[in-house]
Amino acid sequence: MVRTGWFRAVDVKSALSQELRALLTARKLLVGRMRDINNGIRGLLRGLGLKVGVVGERAFPIRAPELTADRTNLAVVIEPLLQVRGTLLNERERLHRLLLVATHDDAVCRRLMTVLGVGPVTALTFCSAVDDPARFSRCRATGA
Repeated sequence: MVRTGWFRAVDVKSALSQELRALLTARKLLVGRMRDINNGIRGLLRGLGLKVGVVGERAFPIRAPELTADRTNLAVVIEPLLQVRGTLLNERERLHRLLLVATHDDAVCRRLMTVLGVGPVTALTFCSAVDDPARFSRCRATGA
């Protein structure tokens, strides 16, 4: 196959780039699970006519017990979900701090973050996806 040319060269990303992608993927997983827990709690409460409303990330674990204060059976159901949510929040913040350190140490990421609307997650995602810009023949090839 090599002699006939029926293959395409494949670039393997660096170990650092693969580790950064793993960090981004783990953080994204925790963000998704937190959203699932939040929506699950909201759904359980809404089924009983209780609305959490628009609350911030930090006020959510305060608001949900307020709604279940007079319903002890419901409070017993909601409490473990809030504990899991708190653990997920702490671990997501830990991974986000690692992400911030990684972007702070990378000059390209810092340069990308000067663009309006580009934050650390977007900058690190782009940098880890491109990895080695020299592997692209033209700048337009990076889009694909």
